[in-house]
Amino acid sequence: MFLLKFLTSIILFISKSSLSFLFTFILKGNFKDFIKIYKISKILYGIFIKRVIYFTN
Repeated sequence: MFLLKFLTSIILFISKSSLSFLFTFILKGNFKDFIKIYKISKILYGIFIKRVIYFTN
């Protein structure tokens, strides 16, 4: 149960930080750079989640 709460807090933190990233990049006008960073972070986050699920099972 603790692990589930921990994972949801990580997911919420990442989604909030990506939203703030998006706003700063839009304000600066670097939307293409944001898309690149977002894709890379999404791939890394997917790998992280797969490893966590693998280790919990």
